[in-house]
Amino acid sequence: MFSFFNLVQNEIFKLRKQIGHIIILGLFACIVLITSFIIREFRGNLTDFYFGAGFIFAFIDLWIIVIAGNIVSSEFRWGTVKLLLTRPHNRLKILYAKYVTVLLAIIFVVLMFIIIFLLMLLITGNINIERNWDKVFLKIFFYTIEVVIYATLAFMISSLSRSSALAIGASVFVLYPVKWMLPVLDLAYQGSTKLILFTHADLSPHYKLSVMSNLFGSGGANLPLTNVSLTFAIVVILVYFVIFHFVSSFFFWRKDIT
Repeated sequence: MFSFFNLVQNEIFKLRKQIGHIIILGLFACIVLITSFIIREFRGNLTDFYFGAGFIFAFIDLWIIVIAGNIVSSEFRWGTVKLLLTRPHNRLKILYAKYVTVLLAIIFVVLMFIIIFLLMLLITGNINIERNWDKVFLKIFFYTIEVVIYATLAFMISSLSRSSALAIGASVFVLYPVKWMLPVLDLAYQGSTKLILFTHADLSPHYKLSVMSNLFGSGGANLPLTNVSLTFAIVVILVYFVIFHFVSSFFFWRKDIT
């Protein structure tokens, strides 16, 4: 167990040495500050918060996908995977030390967002948001789950490929074009997307936390699919998670490093 924590610590150290990630975090902090100020200057209600948080988490999605899509494949691209595997650790420990590092990066950046946002509210004051803390934090929680889903996909592709560009590009393609096409496909072919993971990635509509529900009341809170329960959505997510991790582990374990 101690050796596993050492592996995670080494992975975190590698990320900290990359100046690009430090710059991105600084840019992220500025975006959160500016967005929080804009929310305060306008109505400062839940609709403003959802739009602002959605923009910020889109930024987080991209940054985490870059980390997850690069963290395994870069070892093959640079040839450093041979050095990793010469150490007294099995391949799965090495693989999941990298995955835990991705999860820690997600937790860090989400906490960073919460802290900066709360500080801005304390400084400027916003009574509309303060009355809805439960919805605010539940929305952040569901956004975090969504980020973990896309990070796990990028991580799986990264473990399959030696190309970071392929892993990142494929994940971004799923995140935007495919994700946006799903509602259109479901309208055209009723229920056809109910078994697709990305239909259920955002669980917030099940709790009436969508922007539409806030604008038009509970009647506007359309679920991703008609007659699909929260339990069904969670089961679909868990099944895909098992598949992603099985594929990642199986192919990384058998991968030729020569």
